[in-house]
Amino acid sequence: MKSITFILLGFFISTSLSAQKIITGFVKDKKNEPVMFINVILKDSANTRTLAFTQTNENGYYELSGVIKEKCQLSFSGIGYETKRLMIESNSNNQLKLDVELEQSPIVLNEVIVHADLPIREKKDTVVFSVKAFADGTEQVIEDLLKKIPGISVDEKGVIKVGNKEIERLMIDGDDFFEKGYKIIAKNMPVHPVEKVELLQHYSKNHLLKGVEDSEKYALNLRLKEEAKRFWFGNINVTLSPINLQQYLFKSNLMNFGNKNKFYFLTNANNIGVDAIGDVEELIRPVGLDDIGSIGDDQQAYKTINIISTPTNFSKNRTNFNNDKLISLNSIFNPTQKLKIKSIIFLNSTANNFFNKTINTVAVKDINFVNTEDYRLFKNGKVIFGKLDLTHDISKNQNFQSINKFSISDNRDKSNILFNDIYISEKMLFRNHLIDNKNTYTIKLKQGRVFLLNTRIIDDRSPQNYQINNFQYQISNFSENSNIAQNSENRMRFYAVESSLLNKSNLTKRRLELHLGSTLRDDLLISDFNTDKSKPLWNNDYKNLVRYISNDTYLKSKYFFPLKNFSATANLEIHQLYNYLNENNISRNQTYTFLNHGANLDWNKQKHRINTSYNYNITNASIIEVYNHYILTGFRNLTRGSGDFNQIDASTYKINYQFGNWNDRTFANLSVMYIKNHNFFTTNTTISPTMSKLDKVLFNDRNQINYTINYDYYIKSLKTRIKTEAMFSFADYKNIINDTELRFIKSKNYLYSLELRSGFKGMFNYYIGTKWNDNNIQAYRNIKVINNISFLDLSLNLNKNIVAQLQCERYSFTGTSIRKSNSYYFTDFDIKYAIPKNKLSISLSGKNLFNTTIYHNYTVNDIGSVYNEYRLLPRFVLLRAEYSF
Repeated sequence: MKSITFILLGFFISTSLSAQKIITGFVKDKKNEPVMFINVILKDSANTRTLAFTQTNENGYYELSGVIKEKCQLSFSGIGYETKRLMIESNSNNQLKLDVELEQSPIVLNEVIVHADLPIREKKDTVVFSVKAFADGTEQVIEDLLKKIPGISVDEKGVIKVGNKEIERLMIDGDDFFEKGYKIIAKNMPVHPVEKVELLQHYSKNHLLKGVEDSEKYALNLRLKEEAKRFWFGNINVTLSPINLQQYLFKSNLMNFGNKNKFYFLTNANNIGVDAIGDVEELIRPVGLDDIGSIGDDQQAYKTINIISTPTNFSKNRTNFNNDKLISLNSIFNPTQKLKIKSIIFLNSTANNFFNKTINTVAVKDINFVNTEDYRLFKNGKVIFGKLDLTHDISKNQNFQSINKFSISDNRDKSNILFNDIYISEKMLFRNHLIDNKNTYTIKLKQGRVFLLNTRIIDDRSPQNYQINNFQYQISNFSENSNIAQNSENRMRFYAVESSLLNKSNLTKRRLELHLGSTLRDDLLISDFNTDKSKPLWNNDYKNLVRYISNDTYLKSKYFFPLKNFSATANLEIHQLYNYLNENNISRNQTYTFLNHGANLDWNKQKHRINTSYNYNITNASIIEVYNHYILTGFRNLTRGSGDFNQIDASTYKINYQFGNWNDRTFANLSVMYIKNHNFFTTNTTISPTMSKLDKVLFNDRNQINYTINYDYYIKSLKTRIKTEAMFSFADYKNIINDTELRFIKSKNYLYSLELRSGFKGMFNYYIGTKWNDNNIQAYRNIKVINNISFLDLSLNLNKNIVAQLQCERYSFTGTSIRKSNSYYFTDFDIKYAIPKNKLSISLSGKNLFNTTIYHNYTVNDIGSVYNEYRLLPRFVLLRAEYSF
């Protein structure tokens, strides 16, 4: 397998190198002045097929590359100039320099309609990508298409980024359905109805803030083909295993995007490891902390215990033993030109199994022991989510938006654990009820001046019932091997009001922001222990009855002023904090006044940009840090807070250098960030083989530093973009083990990666890369582990009907106490045959062809190391049929 991979790689690189010709030159007029925006097009001799395309820049310079066989035609054209055509013959020279002089042509136009079929076009803050210029037939959903557009990337979790920044929205014909839950569209919507992808730069969610707020955000908009508008269309995908008929995937999309109303209905059901939605929390609780009027986005009820699967460095679809079902009904209505109503109904049922064995080695001075676990987790969950958005444009300069949503979830989790050869069973019933209302009134007082009023009300409740048999720790009158139950009630209510004034001078471009507001968070935490026979626990150290109220009244200001190539921003916040704490009917309160402040300097000249910033922030302790009695957070973990009011303060220093932009041929970014935590929460942990008890304590001085380097370069001769990344992070912190002396810990992490992705117009493309991660922790001794992921994806368009894909992956790790490197190989394939006339495609795919069913890895922490064994989905073959209508 390794030999075949290297032979294939050498073949297509050598073939690409020998076939490409680079043509460069300058275009000038009769006065020897450079001419910009001239279209330079390379076509075959019959003038039927475009081989390459570019435009001249501000200096009249152009550069393009293409495959030249025998004779080709090179044309130069632009509005106001006569078109010039030249014939070029193939020769052994891979570079050709050709300067051209164009003659002006007078134009008299009554009405002109220009239809330019260009791969990439820019208009103000919008970049338009033609889908047919980047699609190669292997794409099934929008996510697959976006991966092939230059400057846009999609990571293994489905996060879409432009350059290094995540997008805010993924819209369809200008309308947004899911906000930060955009992965639902990316992972389910088919590609065939989309004609263009629009990248919106300096994006503002509120159109009245466009040009007034300081936005560096991106959004994507999918422009549909005309034949896909105002008509019902969609697709049905049925996938089955032809061997046992037990593995399946059923997916359907039904859409209608008219001028007044839009509908998008989708279903997805599968048990082959496919994640159809990403993180459902991003749909229910989208976070936009940098957005104006985003008060309350980060507020939710605290969950005392989570039965979760151990994360791996695998793609989720290899460890996801699932049986998921999804229905989503989404509509947008425009009853009048001024009123828009958006509704979402989302139903999701999940059943996930996870299998993991661990050898946990603890070595801390005189504390040495080894625990073994055979862990089998069975998760079942149901989510009902509804959302109703109302947007009313009161006038040209006023609008009102109301966002209302509810969520009901029911989770029933169970795990069977063989802990040091002792059988333990745990069960958890977890329910969540969420009601959320957010209102925003916006008025543009005059050009460059906008006033906003925001209100927010959230009611979030998360009751939990956790049961464990054969409890391995003695508490008060509970002996070891008891059956334990913990009931907890976690309720959070949040109220907020904020008024904002934004003012921007059209003359000086200076900008002022003022925000006056008040937030109130009311937490109620109740927890208690009992046996399966409701036997009470005598020791109050394991019961909580806590009400914690925090009110923050604030005035925030930000001032921005430009100075030629420089710009500066200063911000100042004044907070008046009032905290109220009632524990077991004993009350106390705190009043605290503090200032947050920061500054930012930005230098920007041509392709160079340097940004420096400093921020000092104080944050209030949450109920997680405040409660004073123990709560069971796992079958062998007990945790409690500090039992006191606390505020955490930190200083952040950052410098960033950027060369080029995300869409330039060369893009480089260097970032250095240093965080000084003047005080921070850490733990005083009592460790034993059967139980860990964690007390949160407050210490001073923690340091963190991060270095990140990114370099992207487009190799025109190879039609390949190369991406490299290197990152180093260092942190020092402190904690206490078993009430002994203070421990000083240092953590170092190195990450470096290399990727190459081709963009050939021919039948063949590749995507190859490798990523290394080196993690080192120094406590009483040094412990390190090195992980590597390498991959090779090949796609082959045999003809317009047959497309094949091959995906190869290699995982390996090595580290302290590991005698040899451990490597694992995976190969998947997919062959698709399309019948365009019948709007039908048939595919055959295979997963995990080497049938690797067990995977091991190694992780380190400040008290030892963990050796993990994961069960993986076995090899299977699928037959897929997809019909579009």
